[in-house]
Amino acid sequence: MKKTSLGGQKRAAVIILGLWLLFALSSAAFLLFPRSVRRVFFFPAPGGGLYAETRSLANPEGDSGIGRYVDELLLGPAGSRCVPLFAPGTRAVSCFRRGRTLYLDLSGEALFAGNTVSPLKEGVAGLKKNILRNFRGLSEVNVYIDGRAAYEETP
Repeated sequence: MKKTSLGGQKRAAVIILGLWLLFALSSAAFLLFPRSVRRVFFFPAPGGGLYAETRSLANPEGDSGIGRYVDELLLGPAGSRCVPLFAPGTRAVSCFRRGRTLYLDLSGEALFAGNTVSPLKEGVAGLKKNILRNFRGLSEVNVYIDGRAAYEETP
């Protein structure tokens, strides 16, 4: 049987203590700081086409992640080279999911048109496209403005 030196035992104890501290710190950081998820936002470009932005959002449990995404989308693009989907001040009044369908009610500010925002039909289509691309579990998005259907296709 080989004897180990006292210095080797101290070094092993320091390494074990260091690894334990590293594990404790990383566990605490994981629990204390919310995880985030990267989401893509598509906005129309003034000359046509789409412009994509990537943002990191906190990843809460359940449907509140969709609501947070919608709130961020309604704020509009970060830069000035894109057109917002709806007028400034538009907010989500309610947002809930039933099965694979999302029901989204927007405030009346969404109806305000102007040169600096998308037309209503394009804004609603862009909103639906953004949500469906970022949340694969959804198959349909029903958008309402002040409790009424925002835009409906007629056969």
